[in-house]
Amino acid sequence: MDNFSYESILGMAYLVYNVPQGEDIDDVSINMLTRNKVPGFAPVIYSQMDNERYVKYNISGKISARDFLMKNVTKKRLIGLLKGICQAVISSEDYMIDESSILLDLGYIFTDLSTADTSLICVPVVGFKSEKNVCELLKEIVFTAKYDLCESNEYVATIINYLNSIGLFTLNGFLDTLSQVYNERPRPMSPVESVLPKAVTVIPPAQHVASQGVNMSSKTEEIRLAPASIDFELNNSRQNGSAPTQKEISLWYLLQHYNKDNAMMYKKQKEEKKSSKNNSSKSGKGSKTKKEQYNPGYNIPSKPSSNLHISDDEIKPSIEAKPLSFAQHHVQYNEASENFGDTVFAGTDDDDTTRFDDRSSQPSTISPTLIRKHNNERIRIDAPVFRIGRDSSFNNYAVTDNRYVGHTHCHIISRDGEFFLVDDNSKNHTYLDGAQIPPSTEIKLSHGQKIRLSDEEFEFLLY
Repeated sequence: MDNFSYESILGMAYLVYNVPQGEDIDDVSINMLTRNKVPGFAPVIYSQMDNERYVKYNISGKISARDFLMKNVTKKRLIGLLKGICQAVISSEDYMIDESSILLDLGYIFTDLSTADTSLICVPVVGFKSEKNVCELLKEIVFTAKYDLCESNEYVATIINYLNSIGLFTLNGFLDTLSQVYNERPRPMSPVESVLPKAVTVIPPAQHVASQGVNMSSKTEEIRLAPASIDFELNNSRQNGSAPTQKEISLWYLLQHYNKDNAMMYKKQKEEKKSSKNNSSKSGKGSKTKKEQYNPGYNIPSKPSSNLHISDDEIKPSIEAKPLSFAQHHVQYNEASENFGDTVFAGTDDDDTTRFDDRSSQPSTISPTLIRKHNNERIRIDAPVFRIGRDSSFNNYAVTDNRYVGHTHCHIISRDGEFFLVDDNSKNHTYLDGAQIPPSTEIKLSHGQKIRLSDEEFEFLLY
């Protein structure tokens, strides 16, 4: 992929392929791509200067599938990406484009975050062969994706089962499978099922959908919760003449299932606990062993030794310590947290805090921060790839009140103590100190530099 580069032409982001010397252009493919809007393919411009030939693909406002899959994907977005790839490959036959000339690589498949509109790259060069076929690419996407845990991911098993059916795999059949899992509706419950306890689907850890490839072909286990199981065991134990002590009756359960027997059982268990606690405390006082008696679930500090003397001067500073200011509290809290979604915290200028522009009191560790000029928000960069854009479900920081900022506009990469700014092929561009940076290119950041996304300004600080 050394022949690919990125550049901005007339305000648009382009992926540029420099045709190597000695390779011939496929006239049929290049004419189809330049004179038609082929569904599912990036628009193409072909140019030649002296002996240099270039094929330029318009990818403005789209990110690569590899970047797209770095975040948790929802069912809608994943199926949109898979459908877009399949539909593009099918449409290539109508425009006499050889399927082997399609670059089936996650880094060179581009998708719009908001619409899931997918664009493939066709290399119109005679003899070009993609390293993967469509089925292998689809498997890579499904096994690489990180799935949103807020929704059911059972549909992934259906997709994988079809992809593993190598003898039956067809693009049209796969599209039918995607439509089936996307538009699935729960079947109506029978009168008997409606009164049964609700079934809870439990997915074993080995079959859980994660970012790595897993085997999901086996069936999930179903466990039905039986709220009346405690009553059944208690009644069964009474019939057998044994003490119903297998299940502990909580106060919440007693309030929901109050009767005379349950009340007596709850009272008896409470008295037994109290008696056991008193006996343990008495045995602890009479014991001469050094082993401490701990109550499970509580962290009880041991009693200090009588030979240990603490002076009043040692205690006084901790008692008279000044409380943390608002800014100090938030700085310490955010340094200990790893919440990559909500990273905004308000700055302040209290006298008790360490000023960030005080060079004499710089912290020993780097704490990269963005200052949003619009409202003076302090945005802590606390992820290896920190994304900024208008989509709150995808980006680490969302600019929701500026429609000129793209859904995914740019990102900052943290690597070995250095930081780099990358424009995500945005339509309104990213500027560093007033100069537009090229798309999909890492630009090193320094302390105090100004970043502008369209007309939204930020300042980059290292301390």
